[in-house]
Amino acid sequence: MKKIVIEQVGNIGIMLLFTAATIDMINRSYFGANGIRLEYGWISNVFVVWLMGFLIIRHLLARKDRSFNPDAGEFSAADEREERIADRSVRMTYRFLVTGVTVSLLIISGLGIVNGMDTRLLAKICVLILGVLISIGFVVYTICWMYFDRRMG
Repeated sequence: MKKIVIEQVGNIGIMLLFTAATIDMINRSYFGANGIRLEYGWISNVFVVWLMGFLIIRHLLARKDRSFNPDAGEFSAADEREERIADRSVRMTYRFLVTGVTVSLLIISGLGIVNGMDTRLLAKICVLILGVLISIGFVVYTICWMYFDRRMG
């Protein structure tokens, strides 16, 4: 279970930092008559540091736990039981994400219809909704994995 928690905490951190870095980039960048200027801030640097640290941790985990395959990530399985747990967790997460994306599409459509909605604001809201939704998906997967691990253990 430790490998799943480490993997998902890393994934959640990556997604939240990537979301924050993208919103920060939208705030700092512009497109105009002088061309396009993309600027990155300190949040992007934190994202890169987190990503590099997470890759190192995954490498160390793979050396310590032979059942962890860094290429498979959270789908690494030591046995058939863990494969079934991952399968059930993925199914539950899929259901959550399909529902979440459907609701998000309705919210984004509604915001897009609002008169006077600034396109940059709408872009930031879309990035925020999708980033948070994916992060919650990782949380749902982790909770389902823990639940099925105890239930099938």
